[in-house]
Amino acid sequence: MDTARRDTTDQLIATYRELNIKVRPLPETELAKKGADGSVHDIVDRMRADELKFAQALKERLTGVPSADVQGENAPIIGTETDEDTTLLLISQFGTARATTLSMIQGVSDQDWSAPFEDNSSLADRIQSLAANDALQLERIRTMLGIANTTNVSGPVS
Repeated sequence: MDTARRDTTDQLIATYRELNIKVRPLPETELAKKGADGSVHDIVDRMRADELKFAQALKERLTGVPSADVQGENAPIIGTETDEDTTLLLISQFGTARATTLSMIQGVSDQDWSAPFEDNSSLADRIQSLAANDALQLERIRTMLGIANTTNVSGPVS
């Protein structure tokens, strides 16, 4: 695995680790507090939905097996999502979907990693875009919570 691919994979892992280290321990009241840009809960909810969709699309791309047709943008992906889901549950569901993504990309050959899709982007491009979006969302969360990016969240998942 080349360095860029490893770095991107490490970023994907670090996102979940940071959510666990910096967000999970906080009280739900703080995470659900609405500000001008919504709440931490809202951001994690969107991250969960995006990751679930990404993992499903990746599975379809790698296996060629389409998923069941989901009716509408707001239809549940797991089937158990509710408006009452706590941030803790959202982080857990995000982590499950992220683990699926990581598991699937681990077995991708270098050729498939860089092969273009219909829109001329590659799997590498899409994974890098996912990691970049993670960084943006984590920065929004840090800003909302008034925390600095000081925790070392890199390294292997334990």
